[in-house]
Amino acid sequence: MNGQLEQEFARELRSDERLLWYGQPATGLRLQPADALVIPFSILWAGFAVFWETGVIATDAPILFKLFGVPFVIAGAYITVGRFFFDAYRRSRIAYALTTHRIIFLRTLWGRTVESIDLTGLPQITVQEHRDRSATIAFGPSAGIHSMMAGSGWPGVGKYMPPRFERVANGRDVYDRILRAKESQMATRPQARLLI
Repeated sequence: MNGQLEQEFARELRSDERLLWYGQPATGLRLQPADALVIPFSILWAGFAVFWETGVIATDAPILFKLFGVPFVIAGAYITVGRFFFDAYRRSRIAYALTTHRIIFLRTLWGRTVESIDLTGLPQITVQEHRDRSATIAFGPSAGIHSMMAGSGWPGVGKYMPPRFERVANGRDVYDRILRAKESQMATRPQARLLI
């Protein structure tokens, strides 16, 4: 897989650019700190939706009433269990790279999408280290309350988050490489002249 991933990023390199690092997020099912709140809420939601739907089905209610609760049961199943599997699948379809000039995100969830950020344009870089020596590196200001929900699989949270490398192995090393590459790029950038 690593050779294939390297080739995928090699396709994106410009003539004056070198690949410094590439990797992917940690895979598999995982819990987030936000799950301490989300799991009890999701169990209550799903429990009430199932209770309501089974009660309506057991009666002689019109078909429209019986169908009304189905979306709530499906939503309950997703937020209780399905979001963990979707999050694991989503992370398996993401790869990251650091070049001499850019941060590159490669996503193959719904087709092939490539996004890049010029190193000289990075406003803020934040690193959150985890116990397993992985780290999440965010490129931009914190998203407030949405930061707590990041990676939880909760629908719509991602659009409020700055671009980030999620749980990359040896995260502190990756973070240091990004800082060195940014410093190097800033040093070679032409300085603007002030005309008085």
